[in-house]
Amino acid sequence: IDRKRLYQYSGNYSRFLEKKSERLEVERRRDHKLDRILSSEIAWARKAPQGRGTKQKARLDRVEALMSRGKLVEESTAEMSVSGRRLGKKILEAKAVSLSFGERRIIDSFSYVFKHHERIGIIGPNGSGKTTLINLLTNRLTPQSGIVDCGMNTHFGIFDQHSVELDPSLTLIAYMKSIAEVVRVDDKTSYTAADMLERFLFPPEMHYAKIERLSGGEKRRLHLLSVLMTNPNFLVLDEPTNDLDVQTLAVLEDFLLSFGGCVIVVSHDRFFLDKVADFLFVLDGSGTVSGFPSNYSDYLEWKRENSRLEQLAKKEADAQKPVEVKSSPKKLSFKETRELETILDEIAVLEEEKSKLEDGFASVIDPLDMKRMSERYKIVGEEIDAKVKRWEELEGKV
Repeated sequence: IDRKRLYQYSGNYSRFLEKKSERLEVERRRDHKLDRILSSEIAWARKAPQGRGTKQKARLDRVEALMSRGKLVEESTAEMSVSGRRLGKKILEAKAVSLSFGERRIIDSFSYVFKHHERIGIIGPNGSGKTTLINLLTNRLTPQSGIVDCGMNTHFGIFDQHSVELDPSLTLIAYMKSIAEVVRVDDKTSYTAADMLERFLFPPEMHYAKIERLSGGEKRRLHLLSVLMTNPNFLVLDEPTNDLDVQTLAVLEDFLLSFGGCVIVVSHDRFFLDKVADFLFVLDGSGTVSGFPSNYSDYLEWKRENSRLEQLAKKEADAQKPVEVKSSPKKLSFKETRELETILDEIAVLEEEKSKLEDGFASVIDPLDMKRMSERYKIVGEEIDAKVKRWEELEGKV
């Protein structure tokens, strides 16, 4: 949907971008040609005598029609070019940090020294302590033991679903000005609150609209902008992909890759983490935080191969034991072991189906087909979430 018109493209998202670019180029050439005609007609109108003959009236009407035509408006892009404050030598250090809720240990003796330009993803089962960990690192929670030592020049920008409640009665411009009137990018460049709103896809006619009129995705985009308006050098993103539109999400990915500070991302979105994170904190639910020096896909492949080798080693060890010696009880039943061996392949098949459904949305016109595909898309997404959760449960028993 573009400028209140519906366009149809056959193919996947990459094909859509290619064909859309071709369509916009045709429109640019058309506008350029009509602008030249308009200039010529305006020049004639200035020189024409005052008499209003039929031919003159028709030419004047043509000038008016050309001036009022709908021209191509270049699509805005959310340019997140805030430079970020310079980090000091000491960024953030965690030393034997621990926290328990009752008898349950959430974080157990976690230590880490953060370095410049790190991109860290945090993964683990639901309830394993991912949000608790980032709250400890950003001093929103106090550890029961250990120390979180933050550098003097470290300034956090925290983007989550709960940290900010937008006042629905405020206008967009009033809300942004309450955070900062001006954002300075460097010694020569600065942006006003209105400038930043436009750069984040909020046109001037929306600036004085109240926040209550925004959609869920627009509120998330406004929240993201408010975080960057504080000019942070250490970004902490808790489930950032929720409710962001495709365009904003793509620009967020590009921004994180070029951001000069540190980034921590909590997400279940494997593809997003693969793009923005090159190191992982893996939480197992027992309080242990392990490091993995690669992306999420590599971690899943490593876990699958490691599980296969462990199972093979166990079978070989069992085969060498004397018959009369009873083997130690297994943590996984035979059925669960078989399930663990196949569940990652099942997830891959579902993700492939999900991708095909996403590609197919662009070419569907029939409302019934769209409804059927949408329902299947939702079911596939729920099945992926359920199987990922089940995989995490089984892995926790290994």
